[in-house]
Amino acid sequence: MSERTPIPIEITLDGAPERFETRLASAGAYALVLSSVLPDRAIELHSSYLGHPGAPTQASHLMLAPGISDSESVEHDESLIPVMIARRRCIYDHLQRLQDFLAELGHTVQIPLADDALLAVEL
Repeated sequence: MSERTPIPIEITLDGAPERFETRLASAGAYALVLSSVLPDRAIELHSSYLGHPGAPTQASHLMLAPGISDSESVEHDESLIPVMIARRRCIYDHLQRLQDFLAELGHTVQIPLADDALLAVEL
């Protein structure tokens, strides 16, 4: 497995910038893990994506927050999240799940995604 690569993403939570980190780890062409952490709030989302041409993409999400420990698995059509050839779609899905999780916790979220973040995921 490769080193955990930081992805340059900023987040605004409830109208204010929040300390935030997202990292990527790859275990070959067909497996990708994205981890996002808001350390000051003890909120985390860890997503893994497994996909191969001709097979559905499997996504698993582990959501952690004070008093919350939950996970879910989702199957995506390969054409929507092709892990091997369009990893940026994994980061889109991961950040959408993070935005939904934070909204479930009662927060208003903005996650602007710059080109350098997308390039970091594709490398």
